[in-house]
Amino acid sequence: MTATAVPLFGDLAAAKPVKETWRAAQLRRIAQGVHPLHGLPLAGNGETCRTCAHRVVLRMGGTYHKCAAIDMTHGAKTDVRLSWPACKAWVEATDPMPRTVSMKS
Repeated sequence: MTATAVPLFGDLAAAKPVKETWRAAQLRRIAQGVHPLHGLPLAGNGETCRTCAHRVVLRMGGTYHKCAAIDMTHGAKTDVRLSWPACKAWVEATDPMPRTVSMKS
């Protein structure tokens, strides 16, 4: 009698790949030298989005940091993390307080 191998977990080759989380995709893009928000190359100057003149604070039921160098939406996908490394569009902010836009929800 001959033994036949039976896969315990089904056909692994047919398994769907695990979808990358949004946070994992951001970290991967930073590791590749690309800004996670808009894909511009990183500046490599040691600065972050926190010190950029393009940073805008949107207040609408909460506080959301956005980048004025790109088209902003009211969704989370265009939020800027202040700790992200600066991109090539980075310009030193002359005012330590970013421009604030208040909107009623």
